[in-house]
Amino acid sequence: MKRIALPLLVLLALAACSPAPATPDANALFTSVASTLSAVSTETAAAVPPTEAPPTTTAEPEATATFTPEPTPTQEEGRINLATGATNGIVTGRVEANQRVSFRAGAAANQVIIANLFTPSSSAILEIKGADGSTLLPESLRYNSYRTLLTKTQDYEFTVIGGGSAQDFTLSVAFAVPVNFASGASSASYTGRTVGGNPVTYTIYAQAGKQLEVSVNTSASDAALTIWGFNTGEPYARAQNGVTNFSLNLPQTQYYIIEVVPQGGRTVDYTLTVSIP
Repeated sequence: MKRIALPLLVLLALAACSPAPATPDANALFTSVASTLSAVSTETAAAVPPTEAPPTTTAEPEATATFTPEPTPTQEEGRINLATGATNGIVTGRVEANQRVSFRAGAAANQVIIANLFTPSSSAILEIKGADGSTLLPESLRYNSYRTLLTKTQDYEFTVIGGGSAQDFTLSVAFAVPVNFASGASSASYTGRTVGGNPVTYTIYAQAGKQLEVSVNTSASDAALTIWGFNTGEPYARAQNGVTNFSLNLPQTQYYIIEVVPQGGRTVDYTLTVSIP
């Protein structure tokens, strides 16, 4: 069984495979999720603050693209450690018919995770469990994409389950960095880098009626913002439109996903500022 660990970045410093056909572009992966999530069946419940019970979780649709993402270098057998500043890990491999291939990722309570599994025929499915034996996504639902708010700091196991035939696969998991304001503050800034040309994902919990302001200090030709609602999946900003400054009177109390997306797979240094005046 193969294993992968995704240490938390920024807020928590924790710390596949025959050749695959063309697999999703990591940049397109997260931007296309934003533009297609509104087609997902409405299985979410209202998001809640980190101190309360987590929201009901949802499946996401499969995105498509043509670029082959580069897996993070393996630092020890069975585990993949992300470079400083990265929030997502991508693993490519092959799963035989009805085979189970598992990976592990370390994560913290109150983090939003976004997992997407891609296969040519979309026949493989995903199962997610905690090291404590809890099941986040049961095999019986037969989902290949999922997002949820974690309630416990521990390792999480992502299992790719093969369908009726052998399939090449790409598994991508993003662990969003929670945006937090210092006591008495109404904004926070984060300096980062789009490591390997991949997006960096953040999340903020905010109340309906509040004004959310987000900016990234880059040229739109270098990197831009994708922003969407965790519950509804509704996109509010798309990186492909070159959005670097964003303001919205929030329509719903929920988590909002904020992604700094490099254009054309570039490695870009940036400062992200998030405010709720």
